[in-house]
Amino acid sequence: MTIALEHPAAATAGLSVSTTTGLLGMAGVASLGAGAVHAAAIGVHSEHRAAVLAFTAIAALQLAWGVLALVRDTRWVSLLGVVVGVGAIGGWFLAKTVGISFVAGLDEAEAIQTADAIAAGLAAASLVTLAIAALRARSARSGFRAPIVLAAVAIGAVAIVGMVSAGSHAHASGGHSGDAAAAGGGDHGAGAVAAADDHHTEDDAHAEEAAGADD
Repeated sequence: MTIALEHPAAATAGLSVSTTTGLLGMAGVASLGAGAVHAAAIGVHSEHRAAVLAFTAIAALQLAWGVLALVRDTRWVSLLGVVVGVGAIGGWFLAKTVGISFVAGLDEAEAIQTADAIAAGLAAASLVTLAIAALRARSARSGFRAPIVLAAVAIGAVAIVGMVSAGSHAHASGGHSGDAAAAGGGDHGAGAVAAADDHHTEDDAHAEEAAGADD
C-alpha cells in the first residue's frame, strides 16, 4: 500500500512523491537495521580486506534496498528484497557452520555472537514480513496500514544494541592470535624462570668456592 504525498514544488510540476506505508515498508525498516549492524562490523574485520569488502557489500545492499522499499511498493522491489535477505542469511549460516572459504577472515566457523545474531534476526524478520505481504496480496486483502513508526523505533533500538556489540565482536582469527600471544607469553615466562634458576645455581657455586678457599 502506498500513499501519495503532494509537496508544493512537486504539485506545481505535476509530480507526486510515493511513500510506502504497508508491510513492504516494515520489511525495509528491518533491512535498514540489519545493514546498520553489518556496517558497524566492518572495522572489526579491518585486517582482512576480503572480509571488509564482504561486509561493505551486504551492508550497502541492505541499506539501499531498505530505502527503496520505503518509497516504492512494487513486485520487483519485493523480489529484490527476497534475494538480498536470502543472501544475507545464507552467508551468515555458512560463516557460523563451516566458514566461507573464499573470504579471508570469514574462512573459519565462528560462534554466534550478539551482533551477528541481531543482524541475521533482522534480515529474517524482513523476509517473514515480505512473505506475509505476499500472502495478503494473494488473498486480495487491502486497507492494512502497518505501524511503521512503532516498528522503526523498536528495530532502531535493537539495531543500536547490535551496532554497539559489533564493536567488540571477536572473530576466529582474532581468537587464534590471542591464543598465540598467550602461548608466547607463557614461553617467555618459563624462560625467565629458568634463567633465574641458572643464575642462583652459579651464585651458590661461587659461594662454595669462596668458602673452600678460606678453609
